Amino acid sequence: MKRRVTCHCEQKIDFDTPEVYDAAPGSPTREAIVDGTFLTITCDRCGEEIRPELEATLHDGERTVVLVPEARRNSFLLGALRIPKDAAVVVGFGELRERMIVLDAGLRVDVVEALKYQILRKAGPRTDLRIFCVESTSNELVFHIHGLRDDDEVAVMRVPRSAYDRATADMRLKANEEPYRTILSPPYVSINKIELDPEEASDDG
Repeated sequence: MKRRVTCHCEQKIDFDTPEVYDAAPGSPTREAIVDGTFLTITCDRCGEEIRPELEATLHDGERTVVLVPEARRNSFLLGALRIPKDAAVVVGFGELRERMIVLDAGLRVDVVEALKYQILRKAGPRTDLRIFCVESTSNELVFHIHGLRDDDEVAVMRVPRSAYDRATADMRLKANEEPYRTILSPPYVSINKIELDPEEASDDG
């Protein structure tokens, strides 16, 4: 697939991308997604590395995943983009990276999104927060929360693995309740489909 982007130095860069990226476990594409170099290209005029967020189709080894650029989030949510049947959707590089981390850890995407909702409810009356699962061990899940602190520092939240296990056990009931029903409905399973009402923020689980 022929692509063209413009560098900050105004140089136009033409390059090719596959119709479908092989993002199976252990693939170079999957590794590039996780280490933050996916879709990075170098300008042949100024030498700067740029990373254009472009729409891309990937296969993660089990299913098709469509990357929707953050700039086209509203168009997607309004139904203006055509998504292949049975494909999963992520919006932006952050969600794509998180999806690969979650899958590599053997976690359930729906349970992780439910946990993220519960964490943000406890975070306080803010509607501009973004949260990503960045690591999983046998004892805990690690989340980064963006926008919680005024100095742009990323807040780190460590959640016991037992909380993930409880959320898994509760999923059958919660999946039919709002806002979980909206968050978990395919093809875009994400807390970023909703805006948390400041009045919903609470200290309970």
